[in-house]
Amino acid sequence: MLEMVTVVKAEKKISDVNIRSEAGKLWKDSTGCTIYSSDVDVVTSSGKFLARFRKGVIDTELCQLGLEQYLSVGFKQSNNRGNASGRYEQGDGGDGDTLVKQFRKFKLDGGSIFETDKVNVNSGIMGYMDSPNWRHPCRKTAFTKDYFEKFQTGLPFIERIDSLYRELRPDEHNLQRTEALRSNYHIANTSFSTITVNANFQTGLHKDSGDFTKGFGNLVVLEKGKYEGGYTLFPQYGVGFDCRMGDFLAMDVHQWHCNTPLVGCDTKDNIRLSFVCYLRNRMHQCPMLDEILPSQEGMSTQDKIDKIVSTCGSDNRDTCSVTKTNLGKGKFGHKWYLVKGDKYQVKYYNKQYTITNLLTGERDYSLTIGYHRFSKGEF
Repeated sequence: MLEMVTVVKAEKKISDVNIRSEAGKLWKDSTGCTIYSSDVDVVTSSGKFLARFRKGVIDTELCQLGLEQYLSVGFKQSNNRGNASGRYEQGDGGDGDTLVKQFRKFKLDGGSIFETDKVNVNSGIMGYMDSPNWRHPCRKTAFTKDYFEKFQTGLPFIERIDSLYRELRPDEHNLQRTEALRSNYHIANTSFSTITVNANFQTGLHKDSGDFTKGFGNLVVLEKGKYEGGYTLFPQYGVGFDCRMGDFLAMDVHQWHCNTPLVGCDTKDNIRLSFVCYLRNRMHQCPMLDEILPSQEGMSTQDKIDKIVSTCGSDNRDTCSVTKTNLGKGKFGHKWYLVKGDKYQVKYYNKQYTITNLLTGERDYSLTIGYHRFSKGEF
């Protein structure tokens, strides 16, 4: 006999405008939210699943395996978690309730400008990563590379997460698995490329980004010692889940969500280790990058631009006319410019490259890919 699962219909209790204004805030408690701690499906008024929650569906042995092999990943320090890390600090109002929103800082390092969050949190990744800005090869994450045996040993735990994902969201799982197989940079026997592991980390209000948009999110929690709180909330819909050891939460990570405070998790004796498994949305481009990047090894940005714009528009010319126009400077020191030759021009503005064939009007928006196409005579 099939076990009956409670189905809950959830309506928005907070408007889109108002919930967006709360991005980055740490929720004080679960006020206004119904917390579910047993099997439940939550469906929105549009008929879409917000979440499917199942208790005790991961064996204790697998949970212990994941905890033993992957505990250290969660305690990596990260300053790149955006709204999830919490953007508000106590202000100078003196009333104890004034919060001031903090924004990303820009830091110069070796001539490059990096964006970082002010807050460091316990959050690491394992599995595989795509290329940032298409400039570097796709790769194993540091943990996967340096501790490959531990990564491999714990995979039965990850495979169980994938099987629950397939069971509860089969359509999205099939789409994601098909997409994952387009490159070699995916975790074997799963639909995932990457796993984020958080340790004793209360996330601020945020939506996930950078993952395969046609998939569906998931959350699994492992525990050591005792703690209270850490509920996963969807405040806009007034629902939350007490996801604990052995539970599985399939969740729409593109809706606003966060955690309540973790009580008792101020030492490594009491640990809430959360796992979010997903497919990076650009992994399908990795085979192309593996092919084209070796030919650009050692070439600087300036080298690529020089070769592109120095190409003449006429076979009868021995020299090319090249001009460079200063387009100003960004707020944080970025220099914008336009380099124009007889046949091509390269514009760098708002941290975006635009390569244009002046004879055909064709454009490309990646210097790495644009240069590859140029070198092959395809652009």
